[in-house]
Amino acid sequence: MSDKLVIEKEIKGPFRLINIIDPHLADHPPGYRCDDYTSTALGKLGQIRRIASKRKVNIVTLTGDLFSDRKKIKNSHELTSSFTGALKEFKCSVASILGNHDLYYNRFDSWAEQPVSNLVKGGAFTLLDNADFVFTFKSTGKKVRIRGKSYHEKSNIEHLYEPRGDEDLLIQVTHSSVSPKGGFYGKYSEEIHSYDSLLDSSPDVFLLGHIHTPYGITELSGKHFFQHGSLMRSSTHDYNLERGISVGFLEISPDLGIITEEIPLDVAPSSEIFDLAKKEKIERSLKAREEFFEKVKKMRQDSGKKSMTFDDLLSRVEGKDIDRLKGIIDDYIEKVS
Repeated sequence: MSDKLVIEKEIKGPFRLINIIDPHLADHPPGYRCDDYTSTALGKLGQIRRIASKRKVNIVTLTGDLFSDRKKIKNSHELTSSFTGALKEFKCSVASILGNHDLYYNRFDSWAEQPVSNLVKGGAFTLLDNADFVFTFKSTGKKVRIRGKSYHEKSNIEHLYEPRGDEDLLIQVTHSSVSPKGGFYGKYSEEIHSYDSLLDSSPDVFLLGHIHTPYGITELSGKHFFQHGSLMRSSTHDYNLERGISVGFLEISPDLGIITEEIPLDVAPSSEIFDLAKKEKIERSLKAREEFFEKVKKMRQDSGKKSMTFDDLLSRVEGKDIDRLKGIIDDYIEKVS
């Protein structure tokens, strides 16, 4: 085990935890969101606080990506202050790690200069890179440890194999590329590790951030994987348009019996928070531009070895105004970038 701080708490039991995946708070609505994005996020935290109080939760965990934009200039003092206040209103412990959106170039040592540092300095949560929580049941003496490690693109899952301590059950909070089946994702072919590949790792319970797709809560060979989806629908991917929002609930009895549950939050339907008409209009426009580029590409191929300027190619698109076409291209490049 490492020499980091251990926060020890003795409880009568059962132990209860609520997990929040990737809040992604922001001052300005991302994508095609048309609601008051910040107020929506803070409203969800209010709902979770009431659930935590009603269920007598011992700790609330967050899996990182607390902010959507890592740039200080993009996160107002008001946003940071409101976020800090919302987390400090919880009557239980709050712990978190940091995601790639909270770090500069994915470097953990950059966090002290990032917007998220104001949350830590303001006492909003305990950073799990610096401290573990250990809950000991009075009746049985059994121990539940919660540990966490923030995002690092070059050590994606290695920390999951770090040795256990003297705990009887280990809960790991991680911002790693993990999904039920694994695979590869994105233009850089980021490797996604499968649940199966982690069956010989140290934790008994995985609280998984980074992947926003809601896969629910899965039990596999005695291990539990919490991957119930990001707190915020920050894009118009199909899964965001179709899903609700939930938090994960974990209850552990003094004899280490485990109960899990997804608790749905009261949220507006996607038709009320996304401007889907605007999305459709822009997508049609982008598709038309892509079709045009494909036509220009084909004409260049058909021209053989003959040298042609781009203006020559444009002029061969019948019935098109050249200046207008150049404007379309500039507009397309701006939207894509």
